[in-house]
Amino acid sequence: MRTFEPVPKRRPAGGGSIGRVMLLAGGLVPALGCAGTTTLQAPVSDAMVEAEQRRQRELVLRTLVSQQARLDDVAFPLLESSVEICGADVSTGIGVRWTNRSAYEPGDWRRAAVDGLGLTDTLTVLSVASGGPAAEAGLRAGDRVLTLDGARVPRGPESLAFARTALEGRTAPLAIGASGPGGIRTLEIRPVRLCAYEVSVGNSSEINAYADGERVVITTGMMRFADDLELAVVVGHEIAHNAMDHISAMRSNALWGALAGALLDGLVGAGGADSGDGLTQLGADAGASRFSQDFEREADYVGLYVLARAGVELGRAPEFWRHMAIANPGSIGLASSHPTSAERFVRLEQALAEIDEKRRDGRPLLPEMRPGGD
Repeated sequence: MRTFEPVPKRRPAGGGSIGRVMLLAGGLVPALGCAGTTTLQAPVSDAMVEAEQRRQRELVLRTLVSQQARLDDVAFPLLESSVEICGADVSTGIGVRWTNRSAYEPGDWRRAAVDGLGLTDTLTVLSVASGGPAAEAGLRAGDRVLTLDGARVPRGPESLAFARTALEGRTAPLAIGASGPGGIRTLEIRPVRLCAYEVSVGNSSEINAYADGERVVITTGMMRFADDLELAVVVGHEIAHNAMDHISAMRSNALWGALAGALLDGLVGAGGADSGDGLTQLGADAGASRFSQDFEREADYVGLYVLARAGVELGRAPEFWRHMAIANPGSIGLASSHPTSAERFVRLEQALAEIDEKRRDGRPLLPEMRPGGD
């Protein structure tokens, strides 16, 4: 559905007199008989619109919480099973999302968090990852967290930092005092080792995902697009980008490219011309794209091992790239920073055959590395 919006008003470059002429012309337009609407509609008050705005903000937050819970259900076993692949990027966790109203800026969105999510100043569980330590111990969404290891959790903004400190790098069991429908109870939860990457939902309609070396972000567009297996393929791919240190490699390549471009800018300047540092930027872009397709191929390959180690049924995994081709037909035959969707489908099938062979032979489910590789 197409919508029509008024053109934003701009101050004319010619000054106030032109502006007054435009205003005069605008006032004459109705008198000259320009067409308007002809239907008779019921009046809508500002209060009615504001009430609907509040409901929509609450719906946004509830949807994001639901999507994050689904993402955690998919991602937690992948992070847990991939510790051997992630190398030094390892921490611990229990598979819980908790927060309170202080996490939201004062105003409309904090009000939506209170009314739509039921948040107060008390630390509240939003979700627990299925199969994770918190879920197995009996912690549930909606529980209020009162104590951690016998220490009372402070109310307000301090509670989030308090909980983060209590969990950070912890390997010993954690006693959590929680209040829920069954009353107050104490749960003992033993953290597990995980790849130390935060996996979160990003509020964007694009069908996309990215990693930055420390995080994995899956857009709301991808959450709507992908089923759970496809979502696992995407998360595994982004975990692999981080684990294989692709982001640092791309930054290094961009730096070297920029240095080469800067040298050319200097030579051009010495000849009397001004390139405006354009060659420096071109060099940085060229450096960043250097090996980018290979990085994507490697992330696809290693990512499938991430899924295999978590016991994910992989039979349909390559089909993700056919689904992506339907969404973006141009990806079938055109490649830029990423390989074509057709190539990625074929390579995943090859990796799947390799994994199946290792399973039959009882060999470790680890990616094959080049001689001298880590």
